[in-house]
Amino acid sequence: MAITPYTPPPFELEVSDRTEGQTTVKQKVRFLRLEHDDELRTCLIHIRVTPYAVAPGGGYGPALLRPPFTSYPATLAAENNTLVDTRDGSILAVRYAPRPGGALGTDADWQADIARIEADATVPAMYQGDYFLMLRDTQSLIIGDLIRHHILQANTLGRFA
Repeated sequence: MAITPYTPPPFELEVSDRTEGQTTVKQKVRFLRLEHDDELRTCLIHIRVTPYAVAPGGGYGPALLRPPFTSYPATLAAENNTLVDTRDGSILAVRYAPRPGGALGTDADWQADIARIEADATVPAMYQGDYFLMLRDTQSLIIGDLIRHHILQANTLGRFA
């Protein structure tokens, strides 16, 4: 029997445009690798963010390869500094996330977030690092979908702006 090769399509996602001064660039994130650490209770998603010129009509032009717009590596972490809804992994609260007015949240803010979420009996919550471990151990899932979901949530939180 012949061995069937598999060549996956590029694992890329379009994310928010980035603006520097008066220049706007489009961006794509390319997945590089996944690390799961039981002891630290984290899942690290290593990516590369690539800027693109804006094409006529607003689409993606050529990749930008010279400073100040060059591709760069980044790491997204699923860790226990974030609370998620266990039904779908949506983010409920992030420790040290910017608060209204732009200041970073404090430990007191985080404790208030935890108390608020615990008081809401309608939302099953879990720390995000624990959530990724639970999914790994109890669910049949497509890892690519989980990674895409995490990248898109980071985009929603302004990680690539």
